[in-house]
Amino acid sequence: MEPMFDETALIAETTYKAVRSSGKGGQNVNKVSTKVELSFAVADSAVLTDEQKALGV
Repeated sequence: MEPMFDETALIAETTYKAVRSSGKGGQNVNKVSTKVELSFAVADSAVLTDEQKALGV
């Protein structure tokens, strides 16, 4: 079975950002970036088909 999308191109369309996690955290609270946020714009993706994009709505 062939893949539904190009994994390398999909990864290239994502952005990652390390940020400080909110909430309790012990001694390192508000000092260390321990959370990672991933962003992906489904509507702007060149990898996904229009049908695949519609499933996410």
